[in-house]
Order: sequence, then structure tokens, then C-alpha cells
Amino acid sequence: MKSKIADVWRPAMGITIKEIDQGIFLFQFYHKDDMQWVLRGGPWSFDNAMLVISEVPIGEEPLNVPLWHINMWLQLFDLPSGFMSESVGVQLGNFFGEFIEYDHKNNTSIWREYMCIRVKVDVRKPLKRKKKIRKINGSEVMMN
Repeated sequence: MKSKIADVWRPAMGITIKEIDQGIFLFQFYHKDDMQWVLRGGPWSFDNAMLVISEVPIGEEPLNVPLWHINMWLQLFDLPSGFMSESVGVQLGNFFGEFIEYDHKNNTSIWREYMCIRVKVDVRKPLKRKKKIRKINGSEVMMN
């Protein structure tokens, strides 16, 4: 796992990976930009298992850092016309987890098929997959 992850991430200034408990690894980056790239680039997985990664605050014991959240990009399909806005993205993001970011680059075309948002998801809870949306006229549509 250590060599595969290092090959995928390829930190410019290097990385040290050590197992500090069974199944819990400490990734020490030698440059903050490398660490930020990994944290922003996830979610990451290895051997069909999701890697739950968190920054260890200075002075904190690594085993005391809660590993309960992952940040992930969601593609939201079947949104009604007029619902492809950042304000709707914020509301939907907070329904699925905790809204982090709206992808303006993905959401610029009139022909787009989905909205892209980044959310913080609690891995201890089941994933929410659908949401009913009420249109202005009172009708409802299921968003996936």
C-alpha cells in the first residue's frame, strides 16, 4: 500500500508513510502544497477501500484525530430547469452532507446534464442517494 499510494500521489518534495496502528497510517509530507493537493484531490481508495484522510493539527496525537469524514464530488442529475444554480447547490450539498464547493467550470453550459458540488460526508451514516424537489408550480421531481 505504501509504495502504491506514493506512486499515485507523487509528492514533489517526498512523503514518509508509517503504520501507527492496525489499518491506521500516518502520511508525513515534506511540503504543505503536496499535502493540500492530496487533501483536495480525494476521495482516495486502495484495494476497494476508501481512505479516510485528515490533517493532524500541530501538537495533536495522530491516533486522537477523528477519521469520520471524507470530501467528495457529487454529480446531481435530473435537476429541473432553473435549478442549476450555486444557491440550489448549497442547499442540496447540505442535504447530502456539508456543502464545501460548487464547480463553476462544470456548470457553465446551457446543455449541462448535471450539477457538480463538493460535500463533506460522514462515513458513519448511510449515503443519501435521492432527493425530492418541489417546483414552483407545486409539482415534484426526483433528483438522483
